[in-house]
Amino acid sequence: MGSRRRIHDSFEQAVQAAVSTFGAEVTPKLRGSGWQEDQLRGPLENMIRSVCRGLGLDVTLIGEVPLVDMGARPDYAVEVGGALVGYIELKKPGTHADPSVYTGRNAEQWAKLRLLNNVLLCDGNEFSVHQEGQRVGEVAHMKGSVLTSGSRLAPADGTLARVLREFLIWEPQTPRTTSQLIRAVAGLCQLLSEEVGEAIAQEKSRRRPPAFTALAKDWRHLLFPEATDAQFVEQYGQAVVFALLLARVEEIAFEGESVHEIATKLGKKHSLMGQALDVLAGDSVAGLSTTLNTLLRVIGAVRWDVLDDGTGDAYFLLYEHFLQIYDPDLRIRTGSYYTPHGVVSAMTRLVEDVLKREGFRIPSGFASPDVVLVDPAMGTGTFLLSALELAAETITEAEGGGAVGPRLREMVGRRLVGFEMQVGPFAVAELRMHAMLKQYGSAAPAQGLRLLVADALDSPTAEFNWIPHTYRALAESRRQANQVKRDERVMVVMGNPPHDAVGRGAGKWVERGDPEAGVPAPWGPSGNLATAGMSRRSPTSMSTSGVGRPGRSSTHTTTRLSGWSR
Repeated sequence: MGSRRRIHDSFEQAVQAAVSTFGAEVTPKLRGSGWQEDQLRGPLENMIRSVCRGLGLDVTLIGEVPLVDMGARPDYAVEVGGALVGYIELKKPGTHADPSVYTGRNAEQWAKLRLLNNVLLCDGNEFSVHQEGQRVGEVAHMKGSVLTSGSRLAPADGTLARVLREFLIWEPQTPRTTSQLIRAVAGLCQLLSEEVGEAIAQEKSRRRPPAFTALAKDWRHLLFPEATDAQFVEQYGQAVVFALLLARVEEIAFEGESVHEIATKLGKKHSLMGQALDVLAGDSVAGLSTTLNTLLRVIGAVRWDVLDDGTGDAYFLLYEHFLQIYDPDLRIRTGSYYTPHGVVSAMTRLVEDVLKREGFRIPSGFASPDVVLVDPAMGTGTFLLSALELAAETITEAEGGGAVGPRLREMVGRRLVGFEMQVGPFAVAELRMHAMLKQYGSAAPAQGLRLLVADALDSPTAEFNWIPHTYRALAESRRQANQVKRDERVMVVMGNPPHDAVGRGAGKWVERGDPEAGVPAPWGPSGNLATAGMSRRSPTSMSTSGVGRPGRSSTHTTTRLSGWSR
């Protein structure tokens, strides 16, 4: 205890000495005519370095860190021992270090900066530290003023030593619950998306060279032809964050790795997500280093063995909880609400019962090689996983446990198809299906799962010309989706699409067909799909399922199918 106290006293003395030197350097500079905020920079750098010596830390301060010129530009990024720990934001003396009093531009700027995970806020007279958007402890005050005190400047009490220590020794904590994980990354995802939106606006006004406008154009061409720039921005942050989370599920280490290197390793098992990460945030995309570096540090600390207790709950509500913090309005617009397990189980068993009876006479249900199942708005994959579980039960009873792994491998590689427009739930569906296969002693086939980032309502007649290698996994997702919609002999369409009180025409190709290509609508008097179990009550209870003799089409239209999360 005595030794710890001596270290504490020694550090406070180091802080007092550093503050005195800071005052001696900054007061004469502030008497000049330059911008007061700029006059703090050199003296503060010296003060931070002196304090770090007192803690035995090797520090590097990197000035003027950009946030795509969003009106939010941290004055410094701070690395300790070569690892990013946080950011310093300077204000002119008298502005205060309590953001709750900010108005106008300062308030707008802080709304962005607070999304970073560790920020030291300073106006020379006051210091405060903010982590994950919350102030940690009290604001530290000086005895005297940087404007007049010179070397007599001193900390009012021990609070400044505590603030500086909290800031400098910050390390991302391993989240122990899904809620902690979401709180750590949702704000950064929001900041990343806002950066991209601002970059696109600047590119369109020719204030920066085109980069993200080109990415948005490719995104539309390869995946969603009708997507707006705003929808691309919504997808961007989710794609990057959930690709990084998926990389940690695969135990890919981030330390010392570039985004491109992480994406390459991820792509070996998850080709689409690996390529999406590389295309959207790889080394060729400039201007996002602040948020991306923070995301890499925060998500790099995630350990799924700590979060996952074997029940799958760590994955189950991941996306819905994410949207609650990231963008509640997007959750409403896309109908992203999970379907309770009891509802999913009942619907799945009802559909399998129809397969076994009522003219189909398929006693093995979903396990039958003749049954191709499509969920056109799969969200996080709950309906497909429920069908997989029923098939495993059937196979175990009929053939024994040893047959389950190979049969499920065949099923997910050939007969289980999911469409999803939102990249976040798509990634969760992938990792949940891989986890379930592992639980049954199986694995995905070499060609991968048939989970596709695509809009079930888009016309399947679109074809691609030559596609660069860097985009092939993305293009392949839509190409496979088109093939399913055109040619697949689908027997079951089952899912819980977003409830939406829409009129005729919202179903696009599924409702209207493609007259120019001579393709009839698969739904309606000339279509070939029958439905069962359809209701329109509430977003969490509405169900849509279809069972029909194998035909050429695989989707249905009762609502705007986009991004349903379960």
